[in-house]
Amino acid sequence: MMPNTLRHLLPLAALAAAACPPPAATTPRTATAPASAPASAPAPLRLDLPRDLEPRRQAYKREVTAALDHVLGWFARHGFARSRTGIVDQIVVFRDRRQMKQRLARRFKLTPDKIPDTFGGTVDKKTLLVVREEMFKDAYTKLYPKMKWDSGTYRRLMIHELAHRVHAMIATELFGTEDGMGPRWFFEGLAILVAEQFPGHEPPHLTWAQLTERVAWDKKGIQTYPIYKHMLRSLTASFTPEHLIRRAGKPGFFEALKQEYKPARKTAHRRTAGDLPKPF
Repeated sequence: MMPNTLRHLLPLAALAAAACPPPAATTPRTATAPASAPASAPAPLRLDLPRDLEPRRQAYKREVTAALDHVLGWFARHGFARSRTGIVDQIVVFRDRRQMKQRLARRFKLTPDKIPDTFGGTVDKKTLLVVREEMFKDAYTKLYPKMKWDSGTYRRLMIHELAHRVHAMIATELFGTEDGMGPRWFFEGLAILVAEQFPGHEPPHLTWAQLTERVAWDKKGIQTYPIYKHMLRSLTASFTPEHLIRRAGKPGFFEALKQEYKPARKTAHRRTAGDLPKPF
């Protein structure tokens, strides 16, 4: 198996060649410093910027700090309070696609052509890797021409990736492995929900049959971020995020939700796989 950071980075066709073992050790869910030894402050974030972005260093730092605060606040509200310590300590912003592909290919032992041009970001251990804002806007507007780009879209990318990192840490504590994050549709949908991505895209909740259909699509490799959001919005109308996170790593996770799932009366119209928006 491979870390989930790599699962959502690459197309499905590249996954088999990228297998690597999961982390073997787990960490306690909470850690309290002794009364005589106050908890140390998190180390300052190291920001690796292209030279031409140096004048915007403070703006990038503010974006990352705000993104991290958002993620920690969201998980705290849903039963998983934690400090900044150990989440990320470095941010790398790629200058261009060539640099991005070369570094990711070297890190994950792939050829550069296996890295999609539309890559936006990932977290590798304690390092947040993201493309510069202009690159992300170019990819985003091509993939989602009907979705509005606004001043918060780039920050939501960072929130999405940091949400994966915190979710992976929680899953490892709960299940002993990042695989406890659950199926791809769940951990991607959760990160989209945390990041509040695709604002304004709020279709009616799915019926159970429609959810089941979309889970089947996902198993076939049809990756659709707006659909992942739709699935999680529908599920969180019946279940708390904490309930879902604590059960996502268990066998039969999706099927076990059926009895208690209660979608809203007004549900989404039936769609086929051919109707889906482009994957991100």
